[in-house]
Amino acid sequence: MLLLFYFAGFVAVGLAADAESLVGSISRDGADIIRKAQSGFGTVRQCSCAEQAECVEEMKRQANECNRPCFERFSKVTDRVDELFTCFDAKADIIERFLGCFEHQVDGCIQTSMGPQIPKTNISNLFTLAQSALERKDPTLDALLSPIKHILDSAGEWALCLKECFLGRNKHGFCFDRKGKIINYANFPKLDERKAQRSFKRCTHRIHWKDQAGDLCHCSANAGLTELNQYCLLFDHMKSARRHPQRG
Repeated sequence: MLLLFYFAGFVAVGLAADAESLVGSISRDGADIIRKAQSGFGTVRQCSCAEQAECVEEMKRQANECNRPCFERFSKVTDRVDELFTCFDAKADIIERFLGCFEHQVDGCIQTSMGPQIPKTNISNLFTLAQSALERKDPTLDALLSPIKHILDSAGEWALCLKECFLGRNKHGFCFDRKGKIINYANFPKLDERKAQRSFKRCTHRIHWKDQAGDLCHCSANAGLTELNQYCLLFDHMKSARRHPQRG
């Protein structure tokens, strides 16, 4: 869930100068993150779909509870934080649709609570790796986004706050760990890196993410992040190109 907050936050501040490359890069990074987060942690029981549904709901609730306090990190760049938060909150149903699509497409659970052993994914390590991927420097992109570096810095602080808050709420074990202990061994959804990569691409396109990001960009600009206006035009262009494709 927090990975989606990271994605939404950075898309909102104009990281789609090359939209398709961005989705491809995120999906490739995501596959690499999953692979690294599963390295050296042994195996666990694959969770049932009922267990997954319950744990995903708990994680979404925790992330939502962390989100509003962490949003105050944007007070450094706008005095209209409440308006900015409303922009993101208005897209909550889109995030829900994406999550539902991804959960279905990635096919990580089974119907029985006596599933096979699969590689264990370390959730704490997953978030740390995701944060490192987002902080990775690209000289070309840095130059393109230099006018909004202060906004990106606040977005990074927001994402870090979300991560720390979420991990703090689970310092005694995640829902998947607790569910596993009921039958004496931990459980987790199966995260196949290739299937996750395909699912991410498919689900981002299904929710028309460029349109959603464009709306979010304009709303954020109107909430005080006026420097975003020049980047919002990119989304407008992409939306227009999709609806009125050129004919050769």
